[in-house]
Amino acid sequence: MSMESLLRVPFIKSLEAERQKYNQTHHEPTTHQLKRFSVYCQLLKQDPQLLGDKKRSARSRIKTTRENLSRVSRLSSSIFVLCCFVVGPTELGSKSYLELIPKLRDWWGCVEHPKALIDKARVYCEAEDIEYVGNDKDPNTQETQGQATTTSSSEGSIFLYRNDIPLLQVSLLPSEPPYQAIDLTTRHLINFLMAYDGLNDSQAVVSLLQQYEISTPVLKLKMPFFSAVPSVEIKVTSDMGSSVCLYFGWELANDLVFSLGYSTTNIAN
Repeated sequence: MSMESLLRVPFIKSLEAERQKYNQTHHEPTTHQLKRFSVYCQLLKQDPQLLGDKKRSARSRIKTTRENLSRVSRLSSSIFVLCCFVVGPTELGSKSYLELIPKLRDWWGCVEHPKALIDKARVYCEAEDIEYVGNDKDPNTQETQGQATTTSSSEGSIFLYRNDIPLLQVSLLPSEPPYQAIDLTTRHLINFLMAYDGLNDSQAVVSLLQQYEISTPVLKLKMPFFSAVPSVEIKVTSDMGSSVCLYFGWELANDLVFSLGYSTTNIAN
């Protein structure tokens, strides 16, 4: 996603505003921010088994919050500190890391990483006995890597020019095997995953799908005849969020097909 699109996302906008404060060498977090950082660190270190005594709704929300904190802490300690400072528990407990992490990674790759923030993140994490994870690259290195990626993506393409100005690029897309497309609703997929026995961390996927239920209520399950795995693609424009693809194991996909009232007899796998 572009920086312009990322800044339309409220929690990214809040993080960016907080990050910019650390361009000032002497900026210090507030007492409230440090207290919340400590609370989040305690939750991150808490044994998940201890959540068993809480009500189911509260347990699910706390589990999601803890999972998000864990994923963010492994991405970058600087991002983790900023999230603790500006993102409240209600918001953290209502988002899926499948949506959260790609946007955080895109944003962090577009901005400078203030040394004052990096130094404070290291100190705060060590004080709370949280592993410090550095993902702080030199902006010049990031720019060079971005240029290399752009160049490699153009290889094998045909360009049409007029007066040395490129007007058309033709590129081959990756081929995919033939498949059978099966319609299903996003709501059916959500209910299926919630009811399916033995799936770990299904709530993260359910939370993500719920965010797409209004914009993409109807999906297509691709059941390939060979050389691929079943999948569901949810494609949205950048103003709606990130596109996502779900890849199914054959057992889960076949059970999903049966739940829709279809037979998989004619589908090879």
